[in-house]
Amino acid sequence: MRADDATGVAVAEGEVRISDGTTTALGQRLVLDTRKGTAVLTPGTVRGAQGVLRAREITLRLTSTRLTEAAARGEARIE
Repeated sequence: MRADDATGVAVAEGEVRISDGTTTALGQRLVLDTRKGTAVLTPGTVRGAQGVLRAREITLRLTSTRLTEAAARGEARIE
């Protein structure tokens, strides 16, 4: 994982996982922007109470304790 304190952006590659205890997001690459409160997973999967969302790219909105929103682009599907 690489992080830039000046910009608030961190990049992780490999099997990346973010969870708030209820919702779990998985991906091969993560770009986390702590200042904007966003995380972009490529490709990504989000598992939560409403099912499983998969897409080429998933943008998450988050707070310090919760994943609050997921937007999918490219071959998006809900299972």
